[in-house]
Amino acid sequence: MNLKKYIILCLLSTFYNLVFSQQIELYEQWNGRYGFTAIGNTLNTEENGVNSACEVLSESSATLQLESTSQLVAAYLYWAGSGTIDEDVKLNGITITPERSFSVLYNAGDEYEFFGAFANVTEILQQYGNTSYTFSDFELENLEHYCALGLNFGGWAIIIVYQNQNLPMSQLNIYDGFEIVGGTNFSLDISIDNLNITDNQGAKISFLAWEGDDEIDVQESLRFNGVHLSNPPLNPIDNVFNSTNSFNGSDELWNMDLDFFEISNSIEVGDTYADIEITSGQDLVIINNINVSSI
Repeated sequence: MNLKKYIILCLLSTFYNLVFSQQIELYEQWNGRYGFTAIGNTLNTEENGVNSACEVLSESSATLQLESTSQLVAAYLYWAGSGTIDEDVKLNGITITPERSFSVLYNAGDEYEFFGAFANVTEILQQYGNTSYTFSDFELENLEHYCALGLNFGGWAIIIVYQNQNLPMSQLNIYDGFEIVGGTNFSLDISIDNLNITDNQGAKISFLAWEGDDEIDVQESLRFNGVHLSNPPLNPIDNVFNSTNSFNGSDELWNMDLDFFEISNSIEVGDTYADIEITSGQDLVIINNINVSSI
């Protein structure tokens, strides 16, 4: 490929990423004695790659275990994968219809589309409580097209908001969207607003991201207000999006990340907004959900 054609394709790819991605924005805010946790699981059998199995499972499970003193008040299901949206899925055998959907088109020349979906599943989790949850009936079309470049993935997660009278008064902000970094878009800047920081102690941030690879760590970084975030050994500073789950300690959450980080040292009392910068020189990463909890 000559240099001129390469530059044109890079520009087109960046253009398509901007057009078809959805900016991360505030979805919901909770003020009071609230906390959050998350469960979920990958649908990949191993980390994707050109030499990996061209397979995505139709179901997987994860277990919720809230303390007896905590009352579940909200539960938000996110699922995502390669290709066009799968609107026919189930949670513990109950059919789920997406209330919102996301998409991004990567590499305009070959049109690698990725989707995300959202549904409020509060009533289901309030009914079943602490138990194992199975996400099922997941299907992807044209999977071979994505396997050729190691871009096949699928997964799901539930963000859970709970109330506990033993917690301090706090603010919990839930943001979501569908923004991409990697490939030809080496840096992603996200500004989050509607913060009300009265005490920075105990502040934390979590990310739900798709398609990250443990074996790719080219110029990868995550900064919050200019401060590098990491959580070694699970999330090293130069490979944060690496198929891990900070909520249960797993390092085999293939091609998705469900991680949280302490941000007490990178946020100040009186802050009403924050800047997040993500870089990746190669690894493709899709940011779907961000949660910020602060006193």
